[in-house]
Amino acid sequence: MFVWPELNEIAREPPEEACNSLLDRLVNYAILSGQQVVVFGGQLGKNSYEGKDYFGLSLVFTGEKQTADDFIVTVFISLGYRCPGG
Repeated sequence: MFVWPELNEIAREPPEEACNSLLDRLVNYAILSGQQVVVFGGQLGKNSYEGKDYFGLSLVFTGEKQTADDFIVTVFISLGYRCPGG
């Protein structure tokens, strides 16, 4: 969320409100581009959770010690993709 300058204002909201604002924007993008998966890092809880649906977005919450990036790399490797330089 912090990557996009226009979302910096949203980042100041309470975490749940900021996440919902971000998801609302991504729903509009998904309508135009097809199914999207959104991965949140484990700071939200101890257990990972996959498959929650938010108006057509597939949501994944990683475990407490797993970052969103780690999860994405693991999924890509399991699908047969190779990481650059590896």
